[in-house]
Amino acid sequence: MGDETVTRAQLLDILKSLPPRVQGSYATQEGLIRLLQETLDKRAQAREARKLGLDRDPVVRDKINTYVEQKSEALEHQVSSLKEQLALLKKQAPDDILSAELFDVRTRAYSVPVTDAEAQQAYDSWRQDRLAADPKAQVPPLAVVRRELALEVVRNRVREDIRKSAGVTIYVEKLLAP
Repeated sequence: MGDETVTRAQLLDILKSLPPRVQGSYATQEGLIRLLQETLDKRAQAREARKLGLDRDPVVRDKINTYVEQKSEALEHQVSSLKEQLALLKKQAPDDILSAELFDVRTRAYSVPVTDAEAQQAYDSWRQDRLAADPKAQVPPLAVVRRELALEVVRNRVREDIRKSAGVTIYVEKLLAP
């Protein structure tokens, strides 16, 4: 349209500036072409409005200022929310990572083997859950999944050991006591 140029990067920036619920309607190649056309149309219309002097009309100026203020407030709220999320992330991340690392260390160090009875019990529970979710599910025999189930038994032991060493079990027992 005339001397207007919109690069792909600019078009993608325009797309990103749209509300997430609207972005999907422009996600395809055809959608991007439609967005480009709408962008060029809007720019041409704004140019024409400036030629007519509408940009100097006090009522129009008030509308522009109100719009910018509303958008600014919304963006400031989003920034504030993102800052809160970042602060929470910074606070929680060490515990999340340290917990996972402790779990990995304890799991690797666990030396008590899983008994056949524990493996069978884990398999029976796993099989029951699988069939409850999908009665037609093909459930492999214990021999096929024993290693994964044994790892799960060890993980459960480690979880319990960590809870005990952290005093969580005592707290839970007191919480459940009459």
